[in-house]
Order: sequence, then structure tokens, then C-alpha cells
Amino acid sequence: PYASFAARFGNNARCMASYREPWAGVANYGSTWVGAVSAITQDFSSTDTGLTCALSLDTGAGDLSLVLGGSRQEVAYELTQSAGLAGIRTTSVSDEGFGWRAGLAFEVPDYALRVSLIYNSAIDYDMTGTVSVSAFPGATPVFGSITMPQSVEFKAQSGVAPGWLAFGTVRWTDWSVAENMPLCTVGT
Repeated sequence: PYASFAARFGNNARCMASYREPWAGVANYGSTWVGAVSAITQDFSSTDTGLTCALSLDTGAGDLSLVLGGSRQEVAYELTQSAGLAGIRTTSVSDEGFGWRAGLAFEVPDYALRVSLIYNSAIDYDMTGTVSVSAFPGATPVFGSITMPQSVEFKAQSGVAPGWLAFGTVRWTDWSVAENMPLCTVGT
């Protein structure tokens, strides 16, 4: 999901407040498979609230804009595993972090031409939460860390006929920083 609200301030400035869910993944392997000790279900979710502003300069050929912004992201992860005769082990961790974005955009409104290149920073999380086993009361505090990746996105659009647009997007995301998230008991 994605929602935004934009406002223009004079001829050269505009800002957009946004809400999105940039990273998510759900897996349900079931409790009868051979790897149930490793995972029965996994659920990773995130939310991002941000503000992005652009300052434009009329170059004669079109508008060149400097784009700057920031966002607050929350992430949460839940893992259920088989604990054998002790039932189900549930691990839940979460954290919040802050990131920034910067880029350039070029627009020629008469042709509905818009090209942009935007960089989004990586965000580090120090995840905290608990692990509990259904056969025992209480929960044990756990921690872990993960970095959600930086990305660079190129977007282009152009009018090709009255009422028609051609557009495309290419995004590179540095997934190498998010290969795993070890979770450890607090105090170890």
C-alpha cells in the first residue's frame, strides 16, 4: 500500500507527505514439514512515513528539481517454530529507524516528460523483543540487528500521443546487507 498528499508552495517548491509499506514477506511452511524446528511461519512487515520536498529551477528547456526528504520506518518480525513436546516457540522483535533520500528530477510539462533519479539511504535496526514457548509461562528477552538496504531508482515518463503516457522504472536495491538477522538472548 502507498498513500501520499502533495502541496505546492509558490512556483518553485513542493512537498509530499507519504505512507508506504516498503518491505514485507510472509511464509507459512506448516507444522508437519521436516524443517518445522527452524520455521513454521515467518512474517516480516514494515511501515514508512516520510516527507519529501523538491525545489525547482526553470532552465528554459524545462524544470530541474533538487529532491530531498526523510522518513521514519518501523519494522517487525515474528517467527514460529516447533519446540517438540514443549509446543510452539514464538519469537517477536521490532524497532524503528530513520533514513533519508536525495535526487534530481527534470520535467517538461508540455510533453508530460518527467525523469528522476532518487537515492534512498540504508537504515540500521537494533531489533528487540521476546521469545516464548507455549508449554512454559513467561518470555525471554532477545535482540538482533539488521540493515534494510539502500536503493537507487530511475523513473521516466513521456507523453506519446494525446491522452497516452509511456513510463518505466528501474530500481537497484543492495540486498547483500540483509542476508540474515541473528537473534540472541539478552546477556549473551
